[in-house]
Amino acid sequence: MTPKQSNKMNNYLKTYFLLFILFYAVIFYFRINNVEEVTRIIIPLFVFMIFLFVLFTNNIMNRHNILLYFIFLFILIGDGIINWSEYKQLSIIPFSLTHICLAIYYILDIQFVKKDFIFLMPVLAFSALLFFKVHADIQGNLLLAVFIIYLNILNFMLWRALCYLRSNSKGLKTLFVLLGSLLFFFTDVSVCLYSIYKQESLIAIIWILYPPALLLLSLMNIQQSKNKYLFLR
Repeated sequence: MTPKQSNKMNNYLKTYFLLFILFYAVIFYFRINNVEEVTRIIIPLFVFMIFLFVLFTNNIMNRHNILLYFIFLFILIGDGIINWSEYKQLSIIPFSLTHICLAIYYILDIQFVKKDFIFLMPVLAFSALLFFKVHADIQGNLLLAVFIIYLNILNFMLWRALCYLRSNSKGLKTLFVLLGSLLFFFTDVSVCLYSIYKQESLIAIIWILYPPALLLLSLMNIQQSKNKYLFLR
């Protein structure tokens, strides 16, 4: 990449970070104050901005990067359902697909080996403790089944993210995958807890965790993007 191209890319990134900070502050303020007239518009716009960033900065010559487009498209659909539909519970479908696609992307990026089961143990231990803590408070067998299925989908995604710890590459991508996936995992755990207990404090936790999770995951291929930045092609 030439110095001119590098400066141009840095300007794109600065703009992206600035927009992220502005959206983050505005969304957090209006969401925790339940001003839905604003959040129902600005949250989908925020996710759409991230989707466009991923769309234009990932090299489709690496075919499994196409999964990233679907990952952020499903996130956009999920947030659209939450903010624009009366059937908010249906958002679990696109968000489930998001986590499944993330896990598949991680598998394609860091192929499975037997020692990966080591990283599954802490994930299952946490989820087992969570399940035994909350299962008695879940109303109805259907909701309990949905909780179990969704928790295992989250486990699958986080497990595959943790497998980057044994990767030979310890660069920015590993850091962004690990932090982004952890934040995304605990975001959705907090969403599940909110759906059970309706505690308002969980809304603040969700919106502390969720935007940085999306930012980090959108940047996971930033080094690759520097090598072949699609805006400059």
